[in-house]
Amino acid sequence: MDAGLNRYSPRTGQFSRFPFEEARKNHLCSATITDIVQTGDGLLWLAGPDGLTRFNPGNEYATCYRHDPQDSDTISNNSVNALYVDRAGRLWVGTSRGLDRYQNEANTFIHLVHNPALPDSLSSETVYSLYEDRGSVLWVGTYGGGLNKHDQAQERFAYFRNDPDNPQSLSDNFVFPIHVTAQGQVWVGTYGGGLNLFEPSTGNFRHFVNDPNNPNSLPSNYIWYIFSDSQSYLWISTSKGLCRYDPQDGRFISYPYNSEDPANSGPNLVYAIQESSDGTLWLATRNGLGRFDRSRGVFIPEEIESPLALSRDDRIVTLYADKGGVIWMGTFDKGLYRYIPATGSLINFHADPHVEGSLSHNSIFAVLRDSRGILWVATAGGGLNRFDEATNTFHAYTEKNGLSNNVVYGILEDNNGNLWVSTNYGVSRFDVATETFRNYSISDGLGSMEFNQGSFAKSPTGAMYFGNIMGLNAFYPDQLRDNTYVPPIALTSLTIEGKPLQNTVPELTKAIVLQYPNNSFEFEFTGLSFADSDRNQYAYILDNFDQNWYYLGSRRNGRYTNLPGGTYTLRLKAANSDGVWNEDVLSIPVTVVPPFWQSWAFRIAVAFGLALFALVAYRLRVRQVEGRNRELEELVRARTAEIEK
Repeated sequence: MDAGLNRYSPRTGQFSRFPFEEARKNHLCSATITDIVQTGDGLLWLAGPDGLTRFNPGNEYATCYRHDPQDSDTISNNSVNALYVDRAGRLWVGTSRGLDRYQNEANTFIHLVHNPALPDSLSSETVYSLYEDRGSVLWVGTYGGGLNKHDQAQERFAYFRNDPDNPQSLSDNFVFPIHVTAQGQVWVGTYGGGLNLFEPSTGNFRHFVNDPNNPNSLPSNYIWYIFSDSQSYLWISTSKGLCRYDPQDGRFISYPYNSEDPANSGPNLVYAIQESSDGTLWLATRNGLGRFDRSRGVFIPEEIESPLALSRDDRIVTLYADKGGVIWMGTFDKGLYRYIPATGSLINFHADPHVEGSLSHNSIFAVLRDSRGILWVATAGGGLNRFDEATNTFHAYTEKNGLSNNVVYGILEDNNGNLWVSTNYGVSRFDVATETFRNYSISDGLGSMEFNQGSFAKSPTGAMYFGNIMGLNAFYPDQLRDNTYVPPIALTSLTIEGKPLQNTVPELTKAIVLQYPNNSFEFEFTGLSFADSDRNQYAYILDNFDQNWYYLGSRRNGRYTNLPGGTYTLRLKAANSDGVWNEDVLSIPVTVVPPFWQSWAFRIAVAFGLALFALVAYRLRVRQVEGRNRELEELVRARTAEIEK
């Protein structure tokens, strides 16, 4: 066992030895090998107490992977106990410091570790065994921590959060604004943790925070909004005013608000920033809409001559610079405004329950014009609205239409024309063509069900980012795959009046026979899909008794009482967490033996008895009538004889 690797040839019956030779340049990591797997490229991976070895049988070249405390991308621990290659061809490595997944293209490792502060983390540091079931759920056996289930469906969305032990993790979990520049830089603002520059290829974050001793640092760690202009400057709204970041020199230039001389100061608190096609930088501030004079660093309030003009108390929370110089302004409680600076035209759209086609809610969080030219509006209570510019009317899509929640924070369009919206209860994908929603939750990998205003962005590569109160989610819509595993169905419980049927193992039940008066039964069943099993769905029907299927949602039990004597078929089916039904239903014949008075033999006997009784009664009646007739005949003869005398 301590002599390295041996290869056996069935043809010759001989062994070839590849011993552990530390003096050899490309040597095995360990003399002791505890597990061996082969990946699809033909390479062997060897587990041992001194590291992970990749061995090429073709050229007998070995590569050793060991932990480097200075490099978080290396294997988590040198003590490797178990290896597994899943159906997707990914290599999983069980170590004495957690579970690693090898990333082939980057030649790095992703770590799943034990964290006592996180109840959904690995239950123990030491991993001893690995197995993937037919539903692509990875089962992890640990030392002292029992069995763990890793649902790979939860990796649909990459999830990033703050790790106190990793200085390159997200600086704070409360993610507020997200912005992706034209160059693909991903900027993430937090509420208290400053500004982050995210590197998607490594998953690392570079932090920018306030330094009281450096006037060119970020003015505040509380970030409200991020925007990059056509000159490649980054504009950041903080709790202490507006600042500009120059990527060339790495300096932050602040434009603080001066309440004593507001006409010659930067803007008050900035809620949103947009740049129109003519290069004007528009700001929605605590003091209303205005332009920012970049040369003087001064905020110039926009004077709108209209009876519909907003007051300073009417907060603008989002801006959208549309084609043709149109500025859309979403307000906190006054609806949506369309403003054309060139003409001074201002139109207000607001919710009116008495007007069909009006806006569904007056609080607006986001506006987007999609690739088809349709304008979409996210509301804080009225769902998603589609604006018809020909009629100036809105059509709302809400929870009644399948949307996960009516509070919509952000809207993004993917490369296939689908809309992705963040809500107060997860993320929803809206198929514009079919007008249907597909909802995603924590079980799909979301860090939280509650997302934030302004916390959404799409990169030039098509990646999407949504921020929530517990971190950052990132994903490529084209790479999301629904769970296609069709779950087998098993009967798990069969009882009468709560007591198990005697001599019956539910899973092996081939038929159910009931004898009056025990003509009722209860049952439970399950779909054998362990990927997010709480969202599995169930249905049943009793043929010759029910007209339609009973759809139970996530409930898995049913009951029948006082069944008439006869033969039936109980049919059970289940769907996985993504709604894929197993139409190869489980069918179990059910026979109800009726009481003797309901049997055909008894009915025939009763019928025969009644017929015999009727026959006997008839014969008796006939005899009675015949006797009476004879008596009458005798009486007539007697009377006739008397008359003749």
